[in-house]
Amino acid sequence: MREHYFLTMLQSLSCDSIDKYTQTMICLETTVLCHL
Repeated sequence: MREHYFLTMLQSLSCDSIDKYTQTMICLETTVLCHL
C-alpha cells in the first residue's frame, strides 16, 4: 500500500519537475528498495 502511494507520488512529480535521467535513477532506487 505504502509502495503504491510512493510510486504514484513519484509519477506525479516526474511529470513536471524531474528530467528523464533523474526519473530513471529514482525508479531504479525505488525498485531496489522495494525488493530489500
